[in-house]
Amino acid sequence: MFYFLAGVIGSLFTVAAAADEFDRYTGSVLSKVTSSDGAMAVEQLSFSELVRATSVLRETTGCFVVVRSDEGNWAKLVLRSAIRKQGDGEQPIVVIERYQTIRAGTDGGRLAAGKDVYLFDGFRFNLDIGQVVPADGGEDIEFHKDGASGGFLHAVGKAKMFLIQKPLVQPADGENAGPSPGPVVPSDVAGKYRLVADGKWSGRLTLAVSKSGEITGSYVSDQTGGDYPVTGFVARPTHHVKFSVELPAARQEFEGRFWTRGKNAMAGMVTLTGLQFGFVAVREGTELMPKEDK
Repeated sequence: MFYFLAGVIGSLFTVAAAADEFDRYTGSVLSKVTSSDGAMAVEQLSFSELVRATSVLRETTGCFVVVRSDEGNWAKLVLRSAIRKQGDGEQPIVVIERYQTIRAGTDGGRLAAGKDVYLFDGFRFNLDIGQVVPADGGEDIEFHKDGASGGFLHAVGKAKMFLIQKPLVQPADGENAGPSPGPVVPSDVAGKYRLVADGKWSGRLTLAVSKSGEITGSYVSDQTGGDYPVTGFVARPTHHVKFSVELPAARQEFEGRFWTRGKNAMAGMVTLTGLQFGFVAVREGTELMPKEDK
């Protein structure tokens, strides 16, 4: 089990990262979620829904959510579920990995922004001011644990919550819209995959690949909800892929071959504590057999 050992981190600072997909969701884009077929209005999100939600932003594996606050402003959030060890027990929490609230009627009039906010059972969050607040403190979302199911996050009062299920903005100029034509190159391996190993382990694998073929990324387990770091490299020939997943007490070593046709999947062996098992990973939004070959 993956534990998040840090305490509640305040949101008294703003995110100062370079522009990315998250930044391209401006106020005018967020204001259209009510009529977009890529967004679904939800009253609450359970632990399992947070884990299984389609990852829309390429720079994160988190669940992407838009909230219309009780004051009518628009907020965008990246969420994930987690388990925090506390004494002899475990506490389910929701982590706001990143958020930003934009003043209604503007494209970038930022009211609040932050990252790594931990919501424990009963914690309420006011998105207009970017603070955990007490009851009747203008809260927009609230987390409650719920027995064996983990818990759920729900919208409060006049606030409305929308789960983003597919991208609402087009890739920026210069970004890869898909695999390259011709022979496999290292950048073709980058992307988000559904991975299954030995028919009993599964999750979302996200890989980024440098020009030199170095792999970095993350693996979010369906079984635990844990988010584990991934490192590796694309070897020669360029459809030869090696990467490892760092678990809390062990390491999974993957070695596979990337599809040279379709460039949408890989398969091979995974080694754990000296034992080997088979695995397959298929790029999200595609099928194991390339459509043009059916």
